[in-house]
Amino acid sequence: MKTIHGSPEFLSLTEDEINKALDAFEDQFPDDGDMDPDYESQDPIVNEVARLIAAYSDKLDEICGADDDWLSHVMEYQPAFAIESVAYDIFRDALEDQLDEMDFGDGEEDD
Repeated sequence: MKTIHGSPEFLSLTEDEINKALDAFEDQFPDDGDMDPDYESQDPIVNEVARLIAAYSDKLDEICGADDDWLSHVMEYQPAFAIESVAYDIFRDALEDQLDEMDFGDGEEDD
């Protein structure tokens, strides 16, 4: 998977700093169902994480059609900086959740 880079001003942040900003953003909403997906945070860290997640998603769309082994590329990709890693972990978790929910028609039932 092609490398996606965080903006230079965010590369020195630690995962704790990033998660603190994300937690503060999420704390604005009483529960997950109340968050408007088009809402833009006033926190530039949260916006950078959102930008990176969108870039990872766009890249996934690009490689899905071009590579039969796209899933291994996605799962093996290792971001270089904490801001990229946090965003990629969120992206990968969402992808795994989607894959878990998909019915591939293999005839087997989940327990």
